[in-house]
Amino acid sequence: MSSRAWILRLLGVFALGCLARTSLGREGSLYLTVYGNDLAVVRERREVLLARGISRVVFGQLPVRVDPSSFRVRFLSEAAPVKVLEYAYRPPIGGREELLAQLVGRPVQIVTEEGVISGTLRAMLGAEPVILSQDQGITIVSASTIRRVILPSDVELVSEPGLVLEIESESQGRQACELQYLTSGLSWEAYYTLVLNEAETQLDLEGCAKLENHSGRKYENACLSLVAGQIHVAAKETPRPLFRVAETAMAAAPEAPEERPVFEYHVYEFSRPVTLEDGQIKDVPLVSASRAGCKKHYVYDGQRDGSQVRVQIRFRNDKPSGPGQPLPAGTVRIYKQDRDRLRLVGEDRLGHTPVGADVQLTAGYAFDIEGKRTLVESRQMAPGAREESYRIELSNRKDQAVQVEIHEHLWGDWEIRHSTEPFVKKSATEIQFVVDVAPRSSKSVEYRALIRQ
Repeated sequence: MSSRAWILRLLGVFALGCLARTSLGREGSLYLTVYGNDLAVVRERREVLLARGISRVVFGQLPVRVDPSSFRVRFLSEAAPVKVLEYAYRPPIGGREELLAQLVGRPVQIVTEEGVISGTLRAMLGAEPVILSQDQGITIVSASTIRRVILPSDVELVSEPGLVLEIESESQGRQACELQYLTSGLSWEAYYTLVLNEAETQLDLEGCAKLENHSGRKYENACLSLVAGQIHVAAKETPRPLFRVAETAMAAAPEAPEERPVFEYHVYEFSRPVTLEDGQIKDVPLVSASRAGCKKHYVYDGQRDGSQVRVQIRFRNDKPSGPGQPLPAGTVRIYKQDRDRLRLVGEDRLGHTPVGADVQLTAGYAFDIEGKRTLVESRQMAPGAREESYRIELSNRKDQAVQVEIHEHLWGDWEIRHSTEPFVKKSATEIQFVVDVAPRSSKSVEYRALIRQ
């Protein structure tokens, strides 16, 4: 018999104690704020039926991966004050061993294939034998032979996580409260589809958020907010459990969310409620832009890429020419319009990109353009000083001219003493040449640098 079936049979024998339970509030009372690092803040409105004086209230329907230290309960009525005296978290029963461990030291009756055995549960040896102490001595029972367990009437079994509050109320009746907590198992990540037109001068950009729920709870009609940016979270002492296999669903296309800055992050708020099943992966639209201006660049960095020439797509993230809104970090798949079809031409990773920033995405490496970097001469000029000469040769086998950026890296105290082409000093360690190469031809650039270490 499986552990789950064994527990369900046991639960069928025994009823939970009489505790007041909460009910979820009206639609629109569940708020879900999801971060990108396996964390979410859940805020929901619930209703509680309270008795006058001191009573206990159970908040059920909690995610399995809730952080028990994060609970916050606030009663909303000022006319009838309610005081929370004590919080207690009850984890769910995860299996047969956990259930029996909760009963150690308690009197039980165990129904086996051979009859009923009564005694006090003392211990378990591994996952199978159960030790009972009786008047006549110790009895060891194999867990595989157990058919039913009869418990004392004051034992409470917990089949789902719950928050138990001890409450003091000046009046009785139904009260509204707000419950807030943190949970892991919820995360999101942006991904983008970028489509170049045939002339490679404009692009369409669509961004979606891939939202994953492995928290152990369903969220129905939740007001969803996604936070872009990396918040700092204190390290956990124990590792989080592995995710189980999840299903994927594409959400009905809601309106694009409203974006606004909060603290040092950006928040995307969705006007349409979202339902997220446990174990589900759902995609929701995030950003979009049509006919944004862009340009294709060829980049040769021989110290990094050998003979390969990178192909980059660049655009500016502003209102006149691009999306003009903060772009969360994510993967960008780049397509090219080819007659009536789309061709995948590359994929790159986009970092968090504010408004006004320049974006450059590497699609791949050019097939018909190659580079070659050669150290022509190296001379010792003085102790700690060398003069080095380099030649960079570009070969273009295309039927049209191309423009290539050449990036060279220099370290130490350096000085360019001679160059066959103009260059720009990009940083303390980099210079850049921009070279036009005619169709089906080659072009060389040479420079000499004095380097002091």
